[in-house]
Amino acid sequence: MNITTIRTVLLAIELGSLSAAGAQLGVPASTISRRVKDLETELGRRLIVRSGRGVRPAEEAKDTLLKLRDVVLAVDDCYAPESSITRLRVTAPLEMTISLLPKAIPNFQKSFPDVVIELLGSDRITGLIESDFDLAIRTGSLNDPNLIGKQLPEGGLVLAASPLLAKRITSVQVLASTPIIEVTGPPPGISGHWQEEPFNVRPPVLARVNTFTAALPCLLAGLAYAQLPPYLLQEFLGSGSLTKISQAKLAHIPIHALYPKRHRNQAIIRAFILEVEALFKI
Repeated sequence: MNITTIRTVLLAIELGSLSAAGAQLGVPASTISRRVKDLETELGRRLIVRSGRGVRPAEEAKDTLLKLRDVVLAVDDCYAPESSITRLRVTAPLEMTISLLPKAIPNFQKSFPDVVIELLGSDRITGLIESDFDLAIRTGSLNDPNLIGKQLPEGGLVLAASPLLAKRITSVQVLASTPIIEVTGPPPGISGHWQEEPFNVRPPVLARVNTFTAALPCLLAGLAYAQLPPYLLQEFLGSGSLTKISQAKLAHIPIHALYPKRHRNQAIIRAFILEVEALFKI
């Protein structure tokens, strides 16, 4: 039984798509389909059900798939002790791999100079065990009993704009009518509290972008405002080129650092998480 084939099938189920699994692994969807068929043939049972919406686990194979996941965990547990580990694979939302996580590498490598950090920016919620990641940074709640989760200290977004534009936004009504740069990921619209009163508005959209960083040029030009993570704003707030729309307090979004309970390299993972935590606290 090939462990790569098992990982492939579990990843396809996790993502709900053969093509998405192929993109994640850098192989054609036909290769994913062949691996699924090979494993089904070897086990003598159907593992997935295909439909127009993608793939899902076959009802009769759910127990088998849980056992296969345990097989992957057991194989991972047999590798060399952590002193010989030289790679740490981390997946996080695309924005974090651009503007936050690289800043954790210099200090981390002072303690672990032989460990190579591999960062993959993806907004997909991929399985750590299925896709061979050591650590994931994810928004939302923790609901996988096979993972250890540490909540990071800051998960909220803030509204930011140029000082001139922020000065003009004096009420929820003005907020609702002022253009926004919409970032894919958070739900459309804005909800939270304006001076302690709840609000929920859908402002006119000036542009849609797929990273918070891409929203910055329009904000700096005073064309719109946006919801941004605090760690991305430090430099701009310090220089006065951007300011927070402080009357609005947005809902908190929990962010967790997650890694498998049976991971052979927990000391190095915890050290990297500490470096990431320090960046959130700046």
